[in-house]
Amino acid sequence: MSARLLDAWNRHWFAPDTARNLAMARLLAAGTALWVLLSRDRAGVSGLDPAFWAEVAPSTRWRFLLFPGHERLEHFLVLLTAVLLIGALVGVQARISAFASGLLLYHLAPLESIVWTGSPAARGLTLPALTLLLCGIAPSADALVPRRNKSPSPSWVYGWPLRLLQLWLVSVYFFSGLGKLRASGIAWATASNLSNWLYLVTQNELIAVHQRLGSWIAGHPYLAGSTGTGTLLFEFGMVTAVVSKRWRPWLATAALLFHLGIYFAMNITLNSWPLLLTLYDWDRQQGIDSGGRPGLS
Repeated sequence: MSARLLDAWNRHWFAPDTARNLAMARLLAAGTALWVLLSRDRAGVSGLDPAFWAEVAPSTRWRFLLFPGHERLEHFLVLLTAVLLIGALVGVQARISAFASGLLLYHLAPLESIVWTGSPAARGLTLPALTLLLCGIAPSADALVPRRNKSPSPSWVYGWPLRLLQLWLVSVYFFSGLGKLRASGIAWATASNLSNWLYLVTQNELIAVHQRLGSWIAGHPYLAGSTGTGTLLFEFGMVTAVVSKRWRPWLATAALLFHLGIYFAMNITLNSWPLLLTLYDWDRQQGIDSGGRPGLS
């Protein structure tokens, strides 16, 4: 049994993939990060009165090298990060640009939320930063730039980073479902609970842009209960995307529709939704040769 498990492990993590698919992951992560970075004034948080930082633990400040009162420096770092993200997008020193921007995003990402929630991992830059760091390590280089020479052959060196990225992405859904069950148990999926949540987010004037769909679902108990049950089944079912190449594009499409529905029903969006496109095969190759990949012994 141990030999079969080891073989299954090798087949999954060291299955060959294409440089183009990994380069697309870099492009999607860089584009998402640039969009999120430029749509907020993260540097301005550094210039807030020190009272706003009173609840941020010193250990957290040192962990992310966040110290208030250096707004100009943070503005410079935001600009530098934007330049590096553009480099990762267009393929200028792609690996260096991706890795350096990922490191800077690790520092900048918490600035939006850390003084409000105490949580450094929020507002949509965690997955892009991790993806860019990995793309800086992995050798996809400038696979999206047209060349006279033919593209490199599929290889395990492009496959394992993609499998890891997909695992991170799927974990968002799995732990979201797990968190719901830990907080409320199976009662989370009941019609009354979903109706209460839908009314809460559609009647809150601070966030309610769309109200009709959520209120309509909340007013139909059977539909609200089905929505709750379907949400849990979908979030746990996304784990299938890790192991099934056949189901990945279908699950990615379902996830995109899932988030579209959440946006119009609950006014909630996932800033990292473009990374769902990493579940697609951008070369549309069928039956890639799996021979010659390394194994673990």
